[in-house]
Amino acid sequence: MSKNTQEVTDHVNALAEDARALVAATAHVAEDQVVQARQRLADALERGQNMYGRVRDEAVAEVRATDRALHEHPYQAIGLAFGVGVLFGVLPPAGGPATARDRARAPARSHPTLWCTSRVRGDRTRRETSR
Repeated sequence: MSKNTQEVTDHVNALAEDARALVAATAHVAEDQVVQARQRLADALERGQNMYGRVRDEAVAEVRATDRALHEHPYQAIGLAFGVGVLFGVLPPAGGPATARDRARAPARSHPTLWCTSRVRGDRTRRETSR
């Protein structure tokens, strides 16, 4: 299990233990509102545990299916990864010129622009450099 998954599992288990402790601590109180709140909390805890179990089981099943598909068709997986890499490599960057011709026609800067962070304000400002 990965570190993040283990952390989520630990937090869910701690929450469930705290809820059970709260239900046990209020067991001697017999007021109607407290009894109803305890019942709602117990029901929510049960639903949460069931949902967590279903999601975990489905995620494990999907990971196993993906692993099985990659082992059964390794060359197709490599080809797909290569194709996606080529597709992203060919796409132009967002906001930039779309083709080499557009890049050639774009106005050239006489000197480069630097982005500087102000130590006082913490914002970024443009400063022109001189050569």
